[in-house]
Amino acid sequence: KLIDIMAEAPSSAVLLSISCNKLKNKDVGSLSDPQAILEMKRDGKYEIVGRTERIKDNLNPKFSTQPRVDYCFETMQEMRISVYDVDGNLLPEESDFLGHAEFTMGKIAGALDQMLVLPLKNRHDEGQKGESTVTIIMEEIKQGVNEVLTFLASARDLAKKDFFGKSDPYLCIFKSMPGGTWAKVLQTETFKNTLACQWKKSRINLELLCNSDWDRKLRFEVFDWNKSSEDAPIGDL
Repeated sequence: KLIDIMAEAPSSAVLLSISCNKLKNKDVGSLSDPQAILEMKRDGKYEIVGRTERIKDNLNPKFSTQPRVDYCFETMQEMRISVYDVDGNLLPEESDFLGHAEFTMGKIAGALDQMLVLPLKNRHDEGQKGESTVTIIMEEIKQGVNEVLTFLASARDLAKKDFFGKSDPYLCIFKSMPGGTWAKVLQTETFKNTLACQWKKSRINLELLCNSDWDRKLRFEVFDWNKSSEDAPIGDL
């Protein structure tokens, strides 16, 4: 009698940090509102496996949402990231297309510092004028830790960045990555026209914040939001 033994390919849970540079501006009177969609090819078709948040008025977005993927070491996993300018209540797939990039999980796992910088192509897989790019950084998740950190942040005596007002501050938290890069893990709400504020209480899983490494370096940076130009840095620590 024959006995069939099915063994699963070894796998590891990973996080993908995503950022873009030099996106096309599709909006009039403001900047594009980008959101990234992560897809994996299964049975010859791409299926959505994750998506980032939408960032308003930004052509160089650093997304804080890090899609989680199971990386199978001995399996070809074809991936695609598509970026859209999402306005109002439209779904990303109904919105203006900003470009896509294809890669494999094996390629990013074997890359220097597990980081890829890829050109964003149009629907015909052609490069775009202006050299829009997407950066993907992979990090393996430490298993067995599910702690959540709650914190409250405030700022005062901020620099005035707006010509006809004060500043519109929001806070971003970045975690250090191999190779000296930083990946955004959290962004607060924006306060309008003020030089002092206290943001809402935030909760973040330590898996996302620092991969449960208490000695990992973090960077806190405050920006001034702008509708029709790039957000201006106010200060960091």
